[in-house]
Amino acid sequence: MTWFIGSGLVSYLAIAALAGGAPPALLFFVWIFLLDGPHVIATVTRTYLDDQERQHLGLLLWIIVPMVLIGPLAVWGGMAQEFFIAASFWQAWHVAKQHFGFVMLYKAKSQDRTDFLLDKWTLLGCYMIPFMCFWLSIMGITIWYMMAAYLALISIFLVRQVQNWTSGQSVNAPKLMIFACVLPLQWLAFAHAAPFGIDGAVRMAMAGGVFHALQYHRLILFHNRNRYEGADASPMAAFFSHNLLAYLGLVIGLYGAIAYVGGLSSYLQAATWGVSFSHYVIDSRIWRLREDKKLVSALRLAAA
Repeated sequence: MTWFIGSGLVSYLAIAALAGGAPPALLFFVWIFLLDGPHVIATVTRTYLDDQERQHLGLLLWIIVPMVLIGPLAVWGGMAQEFFIAASFWQAWHVAKQHFGFVMLYKAKSQDRTDFLLDKWTLLGCYMIPFMCFWLSIMGITIWYMMAAYLALISIFLVRQVQNWTSGQSVNAPKLMIFACVLPLQWLAFAHAAPFGIDGAVRMAMAGGVFHALQYHRLILFHNRNRYEGADASPMAAFFSHNLLAYLGLVIGLYGAIAYVGGLSSYLQAATWGVSFSHYVIDSRIWRLREDKKLVSALRLAAA
């Protein structure tokens, strides 16, 4: 409740602070340099620093090399704005997938084997539609059909929940709380960010990104502290998992160094997106429960 669901309240507070006139630069600094950027680096603690995981993932860990080239090539080709829009879409999709990942964890925990496709596409679709409405509104394209699609998805989902409840089936409360926390947040972010035009893209991303980053930091620490214990644990992974100051120093310090390099030129700034892109790809691989018994154990899902 506190970290995986309740931390969404911080995003609501961030929107309220921005709407109330709080300095955007200050909130942006907190989001990027203390939360979002470091959460990208946090993946290092259970991949590059884990001896067994390095061997298991192999060449996938080298994906960062081509990824850091995408941005500079786009800038060189005069497509910097198109690159930024595409990167923001991938970022939003990554956040949506993480929220669905938590839905799947709670479904596994409660042995809920129903409505997989409905849960998946309601959450992913209803998360992405307000984001797409933001960009369409900037381009002057009507968004009524997107809102109609949203209403159709959410209506089918709600009708199904009522059916489950009236038929006496168990209600997966944590799953529903994630839906209730995530989906209104996106519309509030859209309503706040849209009047700022393209400059509102950062505000839109910040709203969802704060929640996402807090979730991930707690998940990675929970996982790592359970996985890297005992004599057979990878020494580096164990050190940065059981020492909070060391963990914070690594993820904040390393991202700070990357951000500093990115500030030297537009090409290097675009290249830093490659670190995030690598995180998106690797992260989609390392949280697959069916393929990793140690992951199941570390997330305390063995019984489920």
